[in-house]
Amino acid sequence: MDKAHRLQPPRTDPADAFLAAAASAFERLAASGSRARSWYRRRRVAAETYETLRSLDDRCLRDLGLDRMELRSAAAEAAGQAERTRLQVFPRIY
Repeated sequence: MDKAHRLQPPRTDPADAFLAAAASAFERLAASGSRARSWYRRRRVAAETYETLRSLDDRCLRDLGLDRMELRSAAAEAAGQAERTRLQVFPRIY
């Protein structure tokens, strides 16, 4: 064998290449589905938190240190959709 022939990569079976590509595509699809489920869960938590906060009267909101203008922002922070910018007085229990 000459040197050029020895340096060539071994031939691969087209079926193996197809299976590897299909497995990679399936992994990307599964990861995308996982991200979508995670986004949906965070969105639901934010919506439920917003509705709960919205149902409180102004006095309760003031006791919590919130104004009505901040409800969406506070709900997004609680759900992990936004960076926490409010002072955390109590440690997280969960």
